[in-house]
Amino acid sequence: MIVKHLGLVASVAAGMSLVIATNSAAQGLDERLAIHASLNAGYGKSSDLPVLGIPKEGTADYRIMTLQFRYALSDNDAFVTQFLNRRLGSSPLAGVLNDLTTQLAFWQHREGAVTFKVGRNPLARGLLNEVRYIGTVLPFFRVPFEISGDAFDAVDGIVVSSRRNLGSGFSVEGIGHFGASENRSVRATATELTVRTSRAHNMVGAQGYLDAPGGVRLGLFANKYERRTPTQNGFRNFVAYSGQIDRPFGTLRAEHFRESGESPGSDLKSAYVQGIAKVHSRAHLAVEHIRQEQRVFFTDTRLNTDIPSVRETGAAINLFGPVGTVMKFEHRWRKGYTYDAFVSPTTQVGNTVTVNPARSTNYWLASVAMSF
Repeated sequence: MIVKHLGLVASVAAGMSLVIATNSAAQGLDERLAIHASLNAGYGKSSDLPVLGIPKEGTADYRIMTLQFRYALSDNDAFVTQFLNRRLGSSPLAGVLNDLTTQLAFWQHREGAVTFKVGRNPLARGLLNEVRYIGTVLPFFRVPFEISGDAFDAVDGIVVSSRRNLGSGFSVEGIGHFGASENRSVRATATELTVRTSRAHNMVGAQGYLDAPGGVRLGLFANKYERRTPTQNGFRNFVAYSGQIDRPFGTLRAEHFRESGESPGSDLKSAYVQGIAKVHSRAHLAVEHIRQEQRVFFTDTRLNTDIPSVRETGAAINLFGPVGTVMKFEHRWRKGYTYDAFVSPTTQVGNTVTVNPARSTNYWLASVAMSF
């Protein structure tokens, strides 16, 4: 099936290229159409518990591919569409992903310092959300899953943004959004893992950035949305704080996210810190630490318990090759309750709740990323 879909996209691209080649002299279409693509593919293996689609037996069924077409309608207008193919190894989420999806499809218009986007737009949320699928700009295979989840990579609706130069190396950017988005997650019930898919409706919020001298970027994101499932509806609030320092010799970034709401109850806090040392023009070293706290809800709300659901540390080496290729070798140590296998975080006996011992595993991932 995937070969069929990819063949269709390739045929479309080839057809468009043929039209451009035939008519460029008369119409200049080759100057209006830009095509970009990226591939991020790897092999992973876990020491014990399966995690993030990586089983103990190992898997090479692990990749992310994007193919983007951008057509300039005028100096101030453009149409953008981006196709996405993902394989997540043995992850429970693999069963709810299509071989090929339209991840972006929007019209963009600039009016002075303001940009309007309508359609399925990239969602500015923190430092890395808009590039989460582009492996060549990430020090690890992915953005920390505890931060991104399998959700909120795009917003179906309207996005309005504006940037202002404050002088002396300072500038601010504001990006507002309204619409809906998709959410896919794996949740543990009392006895098993379940995959949940839902839509975030009436989603309204904004991302603000302050850029300062010395490569400093500070960000604040907030939104509210209505989460609808077949059995429950409720509003959720989401807040993210971001900070980054980017220098010629390295980068340091950190983010803290919190989601809270009702029906069903949710209180999730996630954070990570990431450092990149640019030891050579063709070799970077990266380290990362991730923490996540999750509230477990009970019918008797007095028993609600916060657990350290994830503690993970990773290290990677990035080797930069020709034509925009990056080879990555990473190893990660994980402790907690969030895996691709059922691990019960708590035990309830009567009116007493006990937090069970956390499980540990480590896993490694070798990957190659390329883009043009």
